[in-house]
Amino acid sequence: MRYFYPFLVLFINCSGSAYDQININDVEISETTINEISNSFNESYQLFIRYRRVYDSSSLIPRIDTIRNGLYFERTSEQKALSIHEKYKYRIREEGNFIFLSNPSFGSDGNLIYDLAIIKANDQFETIKLLNTNGQREGISNSTIYKTLQKIHQKNTMEIYGVDQNYLKIRFSDPISTADLSELGKISPNMDYNGKEVNLIWYKY
Repeated sequence: MRYFYPFLVLFINCSGSAYDQININDVEISETTINEISNSFNESYQLFIRYRRVYDSSSLIPRIDTIRNGLYFERTSEQKALSIHEKYKYRIREEGNFIFLSNPSFGSDGNLIYDLAIIKANDQFETIKLLNTNGQREGISNSTIYKTLQKIHQKNTMEIYGVDQNYLKIRFSDPISTADLSELGKISPNMDYNGKEVNLIWYKY
């Protein structure tokens, strides 16, 4: 005779990450993950709130839109930000969130430093839309950047791991073809690249 233990099975299935979820600024994320990253920084997170300029076709004057989505850990070295990004990116994506480097600046030693942000986004391209990445001064819209990158992504898989309103850091799975470099140059004349790595840069407002 076989016996079944539905309550035991239910307990086992529900004892994982479901009870570990917390809500931070509209982002549902594992508390364990946040605690681990906080320990890596020896500090707590900040709420991710950004003010972005959105240009409508009917007006030359931008409207100010506020993004309240997720959290970030501020001002760390590029090496450390990349290390934590690589360690947690898949776990965070499984929860419907996206982790990326943002807000680049220079530290007192002259080296690049970044914030490490986590926001609610279905994929890397949605993050470009949410942050309204654009080259408005160069006449490059958010929509043009979004569509161009999606088109190239179909031919050469890319990972976007740095996002802000005026820059993107991208890693390709294969070396970038001459044709794709030409397309990237059209949306970012100031880009720099090295093999499979590309930084798309636009002037700030």
